[in-house]
Amino acid sequence: MKSLIAKFSIVVLMLCAIPCMAEQSNSDKALTAAEKWIYTDDFIYKKNDFFVTIIQYNQRAKGSVSIPSVFEGLPVTVINSFECCEDLTSITLPDSIIHIGKMAFSGCDNLTNITIPDSVVSIGPAAFHGCQSLTSVTIPRGVSSMLPETFSQVPNLTDIYFLGNAPEFNAEGIFYGSTNVVIHYRPGTTGWKDTFEGRPTVLWNPQFK
Repeated sequence: MKSLIAKFSIVVLMLCAIPCMAEQSNSDKALTAAEKWIYTDDFIYKKNDFFVTIIQYNQRAKGSVSIPSVFEGLPVTVINSFECCEDLTSITLPDSIIHIGKMAFSGCDNLTNITIPDSVVSIGPAAFHGCQSLTSVTIPRGVSSMLPETFSQVPNLTDIYFLGNAPEFNAEGIFYGSTNVVIHYRPGTTGWKDTFEGRPTVLWNPQFK
């Protein structure tokens, strides 16, 4: 299991460094020679010997979407470009997901609800940029750092609930343009101050959420 998680982490770092929809260079192709792209009615998958990445959501689909946890016998661990899926209103991620990619849900104007499982440990930059209809999000305890513009330009976002300790952030602009956000943190967690990246924080009792 430890070696599998290590392999997942290496691939996640590679994914963060490659634009979601860019064509692969010759060197990239050499690194990902075992990968196979699979097209279905709902998703475009990228599969290797260890896990599956969801590359794209079929924009003709509407409403609520549940992401499968397994595809062709392998765990679905990474979600990438669902960018500008304007008909997407709600999405549920399975507990196989460990990484939400760069700009994964950027521009999903009608997304009102997303369920992020405890398995997620990293969220890419601008993952929820411009999600105009999103009002609240719960961040699992395993997320230990935040990247630039994760929740930027989300004007109706009012509440973010953190299950774990205060994440580290190495850049400003996580909540750029999202001026109504209040950060809620649980009793017994650490690292929280009166503000988090410029937004006010309040103690949250999950019994009443």
